[in-house]
Amino acid sequence: MLKSFFSTLRSKVTKVTQEVYNHPLVYPILDPVYTILKNTITSYNEHRVFRLGAALAYYTIFSLPALIIVIVGLVGFFLGEAAVHGEVYLNLVEFVGPEAAQQVENAVINIGTPNTNWWATVIGVGVLIFVATGVFYALQDTLNHIFEVKPVPRKVKVVEVVINRILSLGMVLSIGGLLLLSIILNALLLKISTFISANEAFVFGKLPKFMIPYMEYLTDYFLVFLNLGISIFLITLFFSMLYRILPAVKLRWKFIWIGAFFAAVLFWVGELVMGIYLSKTSVISAYGAAGSLIAILMWVSYSSQLIFLGAEFIIASCNYYDVSIRPKKFAIALQNTNRKKKKKSTSSLPQERSSHFLSAAPPSYSELRSQRDSLEIPNDQNTTCKPEEIIITDNDPVDGLGFNKDKNIDLTKDD
Repeated sequence: MLKSFFSTLRSKVTKVTQEVYNHPLVYPILDPVYTILKNTITSYNEHRVFRLGAALAYYTIFSLPALIIVIVGLVGFFLGEAAVHGEVYLNLVEFVGPEAAQQVENAVINIGTPNTNWWATVIGVGVLIFVATGVFYALQDTLNHIFEVKPVPRKVKVVEVVINRILSLGMVLSIGGLLLLSIILNALLLKISTFISANEAFVFGKLPKFMIPYMEYLTDYFLVFLNLGISIFLITLFFSMLYRILPAVKLRWKFIWIGAFFAAVLFWVGELVMGIYLSKTSVISAYGAAGSLIAILMWVSYSSQLIFLGAEFIIASCNYYDVSIRPKKFAIALQNTNRKKKKKSTSSLPQERSSHFLSAAPPSYSELRSQRDSLEIPNDQNTTCKPEEIIITDNDPVDGLGFNKDKNIDLTKDD
């Protein structure tokens, strides 16, 4: 009884879903979303990038302190190192928890201790830059694997290493610029919120009367959502620069923005989930002294998977809209699977035999003559066979070739 009920219910739900999906107003919206997401997950599994995220997390463990030192030094030149240190620490607390953030802070302090010798300082700065750019070097290699391209080997290996490190250093500088912009915007929002709270009478006098009852929502919710929108915008901007600069492929900005926004939204959701998970569970404390390291590995591994998913989303979007992905001048494509895939035929009607023959090029007389020699054609009342000719009648199956049925074809002549 229950089995038949659920079977009937499932069939009805399937029918209604198909009707809604195929509706003229719904199909143009749902079909791209469904197809692109499905192809994204399929391509993600085919490239097996989950294991590549573990390798990237390993590089990040060694690069993170040096990366923070370089960024703090760049942004601290404008805002002061103490303020930047505090902002970075607060962001780390949101991502990996207070214990892991404190461990990273201690590593930054120990590594960044100034040296009295100028030559040691120069060498230390060079090592810091080299280590800080290592994570982006590994990320670049992974993105090239996803887009199925590889740089052309250069004759001078040193030039190749220098170019890759310069690109990675550019990404470090972009992080510093985005952090600077984030600090400025957060400070601006804080000033606006403080001004509204301290001067409510002045603000109420400047607003229309119908907006006065909603002022509490302005300070409580609007500024929160505005801060959230700014955060997602900055993350989207950073991811878009990743997809534009690091992989050795030419991508259109339209698809870069779509993939970067897709990854940024997932990054924001993951930040919330990771914060709740680290605060409500004791999994990290079970590892003892290595708990902070595990938290950083979890955060980096999750973040890297989102970057890879964004790249797969870009590939799926380009394939859906039939846009080719071409390698840059200094790179070559490994395969053509992701460059431009053929679209499947949307027509489900079977093609008749005659239409197949008409779409193909007709065979030459020499081919027909070889077929005559290899096949034994019976003599009956409708077909008369002679060594020199074949008469095509109404019942002959090769009528679909488009020859005149009333004419005799002399097969003794070549083309």
